[in-house]
Amino acid sequence: MTLFKLVDRFGATLTGREFGKTAYEEIKKGSIGVPVALDFGGVASLGSSFADEVVTPFAQVQGSKIVVLNANAVVQSCLRDVRDETGIQIILGSLAADGSIREERSL
Repeated sequence: MTLFKLVDRFGATLTGREFGKTAYEEIKKGSIGVPVALDFGGVASLGSSFADEVVTPFAQVQGSKIVVLNANAVVQSCLRDVRDETGIQIILGSLAADGSIREERSL
C-alpha cells in the first residue's frame, strides 16, 4: 500500500475542485499503484470538492474503499459527507511500528 502524506505536497488547506484534480494526478503519478492510503496529518481543513476529486477516484479503483490516517475532526466531517454522497467506504487507519498500515475502523 502506498501512503501519501498530503500536507507535505499540498499544504494544510485542501479546498477547490481544480486543486483536487491537480492533486489527484500528482498522487497518481507518484504512487506505486493501488492501493493508496491518504495521510491527512497536519491538514487543518478539507473541502468537499477537493475530497471528491481525490478521495473518491482512489476509492473507486480500490473496490470503493480507501484508508485514511491522521484525519482530525474537521477532515473527518468532510470525509463523512463525501462517503454519504458517493457510497464509498472510508477506513480510519494507523501506522504500525513496522511501517505497515493498520485498518482500525470505518468512518
